[in-house]
Amino acid sequence: MKQKEKEHRRKMQFGISLKVQLVIGFAVPIILMTVVGMVSYYSASSGMIENYENSAVNALEMTVECMERGFSPCVANALELANNTVVSSYVQGGFDADSSRQGTARQSVTKDIMVKQTSNDFIENIHIIPGGNILMMTTANTSNSNVQGFMPRLRESEDRKMMQQTGLTWGSSHPFVDERCGLSQENYILYCSYRVGTEEQGGLVIIDIRAKAVRSLMEQLDFGEGSYMAFITADGREIGSDESVRISGLDFYTGEDTTQYVTYNGAEYFYMARRSETTGGDFAVMVPKTSITGRADHIRRVTMVMVAIAGVLAVLLGSVIIGGISSNIGISIHTLDEVANGNLAVKTRKNKKHEFGRLYAAIQDTVQKIRELIDMVKQVMSRVSDSGIQVSESSGSVNRMVYDMRMEIDEIGRNITQEDSEIDLCNAMMEALSARIKQVNADIRDMIAYIDTTKQTVSTGMDMVRQMTRQSAETSSVTGAVKEQVSILDGKLGDIVQFVDAIKEIADQTNLLSLNASIEAARAGESGRGFSVVAEEIRNLAESSGRTAEEIRKVANEVEKRAGNTFEKVKEAEEHVGQQEETVRRTAEAFA
Repeated sequence: MKQKEKEHRRKMQFGISLKVQLVIGFAVPIILMTVVGMVSYYSASSGMIENYENSAVNALEMTVECMERGFSPCVANALELANNTVVSSYVQGGFDADSSRQGTARQSVTKDIMVKQTSNDFIENIHIIPGGNILMMTTANTSNSNVQGFMPRLRESEDRKMMQQTGLTWGSSHPFVDERCGLSQENYILYCSYRVGTEEQGGLVIIDIRAKAVRSLMEQLDFGEGSYMAFITADGREIGSDESVRISGLDFYTGEDTTQYVTYNGAEYFYMARRSETTGGDFAVMVPKTSITGRADHIRRVTMVMVAIAGVLAVLLGSVIIGGISSNIGISIHTLDEVANGNLAVKTRKNKKHEFGRLYAAIQDTVQKIRELIDMVKQVMSRVSDSGIQVSESSGSVNRMVYDMRMEIDEIGRNITQEDSEIDLCNAMMEALSARIKQVNADIRDMIAYIDTTKQTVSTGMDMVRQMTRQSAETSSVTGAVKEQVSILDGKLGDIVQFVDAIKEIADQTNLLSLNASIEAARAGESGRGFSVVAEEIRNLAESSGRTAEEIRKVANEVEKRAGNTFEKVKEAEEHVGQQEETVRRTAEAFA
């Protein structure tokens, strides 16, 4: 315990220990190395990512430019064929009157389109569809090249937009033409068409863009593992490097040129899109961010490993140095502590040539001088001790006598003080007990008065409950009488309705009799005029009686309806009165 207190005082006296200072001295460079490594990593990472992004965008733009260079000859070939006089004359029926010239023209144009198709890797097929029923010309299906023209039916099919638009038209599929020519949409991704002549009598020049050529461009690009590439036509048809991923169906696809980071299936991607000015389609690429930061991550890992190795070496070296210094300092402190505690026989290690060896030598010299000084003090103390023994023996007897007397006096004082305290405590307890008894007596008197008041209140409550019970019984009796009277009233109203029906029937018969009397009076002529007047009055009286009976019926129905409502209310009141009686009965039981 004393050792810990001395250690604490030494730390408080000198502030931070030497070991802590050395640890801080080694830790600061390690921390600075770590910071430098992280700053270097982030600087290199941001620069590499930016360079990769710029390179990827440049590669995408060059790919789109390469596609544009492949599409441009297709457009030029379409325009050349559409403006060719032989083609124009053939599709518009200029050679229909001369079959020989027509055959020659077809052979010449077929050779021309075959040359154009084989000389351009982007062209899958070239079709020339005439306006009439003559044979079309195509580079596809060479074994069945005699396909009859089908322009009239094409104008009614879903491919009719090619004839409805003037100039160059781009699209992704022509299913009617494919069906007639036996083609597959998988072989081409786009087509460009040009109308020759008018919509009603002209023909078409169609050039299909080869899908394999677009895929070949994609295969030449390497944006890293896990990247997705796709060419998306203006009307939404897509050809991609991975058919399981449709970029055109993702939320971030807008059909515009863009460069941004997006999230797909929980992973972050660098998304780029560039539009083809010729076709209106988009070339889109999704590059995993991990591919971009892969090299930077490698730098980070190498940096962290080197920093970790340097840190471990620094820790090991520092531990060895700090351990040696701490051990030497600890031995020196232990030696000085033993000397301070009076142990001058402490053993010291053999002196070494470094600073701690010189410190050991100084400590040994100090201990030796302290020993000599203590020996001198012992000799003086021995002589003083002999003289003091005699004085001590005499004073000891006197001290014992005085001590015994003082103990007796203290004991008597303590006894007197204790008895006085106990007497005061008994008086206080008696006074408190007397006050408590008086308070209990007053509380008992108040409780008796409260019980009398409560008894009177309960008696009054019981009287009121009995009165409420009688009133509830009377109310129940009155409610039952009212219910009975309402039932009788309902029956009387039924009788009134029957009487009204009888009156209505009599009025109807009277009206019929008056009508017959009027007819008979009319037959009687002049002699029956007076009887006709009487019959008219009787008929008016019968109609009046009928209307009055109808009014009485309405009033009776209304009264019957209200009587029914009253009967329901009386039943409800009767139920409430029954509940009140039950409540009053329970209240009486509670009071009892």
